[in-house]
Amino acid sequence: MRAAFQTGPRVDCQEIGARVLGDLIAKPIRGERVLDNLETLARFGSTDRGGMDRPVFSPQYRTAIDWLASEMRAIGMTVRLDPAGNLIGRLGPAAGPAILSGSHIDTVPGGGIYDGMLGVVGSLEVARCLSDVAPTMSCAYEVVAFADEEGAYISLLGARAMFAELLQDEVLAATGRDGTPLVDVMRAFGLPPEKIPDAARSPDDILAFIELHIEQGPILETEGIEIGIVENIVGLQNSHLTFHGQPNHAGTTPHHLRADAFHAACLAVSEAFCIVEQQCGPDVRLTFGDCEILPGASNVVPGEVRLTQEIRAATGAEILRIGDTVLECANSVSARIGVSVTTRVISDDAPATMSPIVIDAVAQACDQVGVRSKRMPSGAGHDSQQISKHVPTGMIFVPSRQGLSHNPDEFTQPRHIKLGIQVLCNTVVSLINASS
Repeated sequence: MRAAFQTGPRVDCQEIGARVLGDLIAKPIRGERVLDNLETLARFGSTDRGGMDRPVFSPQYRTAIDWLASEMRAIGMTVRLDPAGNLIGRLGPAAGPAILSGSHIDTVPGGGIYDGMLGVVGSLEVARCLSDVAPTMSCAYEVVAFADEEGAYISLLGARAMFAELLQDEVLAATGRDGTPLVDVMRAFGLPPEKIPDAARSPDDILAFIELHIEQGPILETEGIEIGIVENIVGLQNSHLTFHGQPNHAGTTPHHLRADAFHAACLAVSEAFCIVEQQCGPDVRLTFGDCEILPGASNVVPGEVRLTQEIRAATGAEILRIGDTVLECANSVSARIGVSVTTRVISDDAPATMSPIVIDAVAQACDQVGVRSKRMPSGAGHDSQQISKHVPTGMIFVPSRQGLSHNPDEFTQPRHIKLGIQVLCNTVVSLINASS
């Protein structure tokens, strides 16, 4: 955090939801309203199969964004949709720097109703708590719903655009799961893609960013801890690993004469998993989450197989090492079977470290609220991962039942939701006080 931005005085909170800002008491948090908001958002994109399917810039996403904007305006916030699709509501001074809080409301296919959405709805509730004292605030407070965190087109699209890290070539090349170009869906949404650079903001305009999120893992629930204070976020690299063989008749081509791309892919994946499990630490993750087999017929020897590979680790060096290990296994197996292999990096999000001053502000807020907290890493990627490269950033985790996320059964207890928002509110007030 900038040298001029120091931790402020403690904000005493005798009653759940009461926030002291100068000599004024902010309105209390209303947990039932937050739960109602989550249920309302869940209607926009719910599926007959259960869970949510609300990719960015979809009709369901439009309905959700419009509803969220109306809630922001009802609080008295000024609202805008920036050229990258980030929805931003501002409370307090019209000019000058701001404290930002938020997350995303787009979902993975079959996702739950808490991932991302809790952070946005929780930040909105903080804005409601501060609305009566907005004229006395020394800096603005902004609630942000970032576009395409889940990567339906480009992972962290909105967060990257906010700091001018989105290349025009990426935008032009990006397509959705059904092959629809990003530029087409943006235009249909009313956002000219050529205007994305105009979404960029100066880091000097943002004093700090804080994100409330479900843990998406089992640690807090298992240990009976109410709040996680994120210290770092693992790096995440996505790649395509493609095996090129020779399609042939499955009934007439003996195994020893086949150039079977799928056989090579299976052996390479198996060998890579063995090496990673034996040589890497417990926080490393290697996943092959998608497989395309061509030509895709039961009576044809596979001529091409494309695997989508994801690597997560705490350091960039570890990510590179694992990637090299997988490629060595793939090349070795391919040479034995008579196929070739190519690889292409799709996205590469570097590991991120949270701001010590924001971490301390969250820890102080936990003490004020009287909750047990744990400093911990995040094994999932978040908008905070991108934002932390430019402005002081912190994250607050609340427990996920059974560690489930990206799943229709995703659930966080109402009590933990309320406590998480209370900690968020205390943190935001502390950071606002520190800006004066």
